[in-house]
Amino acid sequence: MKIGFDAKRAFLNNSGLGNYSRLVIEEVAKQSNNTVFAYTKSWGNLNYKPQNVSIKTPTGFYSLIPRTWRSRGIVSDLKRDGINLYHGLSGELPIGLSSEKIAQVVTIHDLIFLRYPELYKSYDRAIYKKKFRSAVEVADKVVAISSQTKSDLLEFFTISESRIELIYQDCDVQFRQILSKDAIEFVHTKYALPSEYVLSVGTIEKRKNQLLTLKAAKEVGIPVVFIGKHTGYVNELKTYVSENKLEGKVYFLNDVSFSDFPAIYQGASVFMYPSIFEGFGIPILEALRSRVPVITSKGSCFEETGGAATQYIGDSLEEAMVSLSKVLESRDLREGMIEDGVDHAQKFNVEKTIPQLLKVYDDIKR
Repeated sequence: MKIGFDAKRAFLNNSGLGNYSRLVIEEVAKQSNNTVFAYTKSWGNLNYKPQNVSIKTPTGFYSLIPRTWRSRGIVSDLKRDGINLYHGLSGELPIGLSSEKIAQVVTIHDLIFLRYPELYKSYDRAIYKKKFRSAVEVADKVVAISSQTKSDLLEFFTISESRIELIYQDCDVQFRQILSKDAIEFVHTKYALPSEYVLSVGTIEKRKNQLLTLKAAKEVGIPVVFIGKHTGYVNELKTYVSENKLEGKVYFLNDVSFSDFPAIYQGASVFMYPSIFEGFGIPILEALRSRVPVITSKGSCFEETGGAATQYIGDSLEEAMVSLSKVLESRDLREGMIEDGVDHAQKFNVEKTIPQLLKVYDDIKR
């Protein structure tokens, strides 16, 4: 079977959706005998070169309007390449594909823009809703990456449960490797990090609630390392740092090489992720695989991703402080959280999830 992937995120996005796209493309090529094609509007600057995958970019007229190619013009290329199945890896499918003999799968990561509309601009909400609704309506199968996302699909869209497949995502395989002390120290020196710290990974935005992490760490007396793209919300954190004279105890990193993430995770004392809502929360899984105790929020997808060993808190400073103090002060608690967390992470292994995805492909191929 010839499988085509929407690979825009794989080539242009260095974080969440990009990591998911790269992992699926690479593992489908690795774990099956299918011929894999990756369609991207440009090569980007990530130097991404998947093995055993044919890379396709727009040519001719559509090279001048690559966005239109991805949403519509790509259909003629899929026909030319003899694609049997096309998988939209980030909530979108091209217009006009339904009239062709090409099976369609779409992955929906979250519907946060519908559950928390106040966090998005009205124009963005309208665009997302139109694209996602269209993809859900025409897809032969919709892949939800968590039970939370599956529930949201059933709540916000008209779709039968039989058309939704719950297939978890995994984090990059590099997080499985336990690094040497020297390797960790090398990366820590590179970024001038402290010897112990609370780690926070993810776009610095109001929904991620990083100010709670900062306040709890300040009260407990431990440095914080934030890694993630900055939005206007970062100014609230920096104001708090200034008002509380925390300079030198709070680190904002937004240009970290992805290959350095495992060392930064493994050098952390605690990973803290008090987000309000997520579709899956991939940094939680990265932390579990890195053998770091995790504190995250109650509700949403968090208990699904974090498992029984993770500490769960509400949106209160007192809860955050108590949980952080307990994890830092109790060696037995830390070790138990680490071992149980590693065990829980096995349910998300690509050795389990990719075969599930391949079965979906086989069931609907035309």
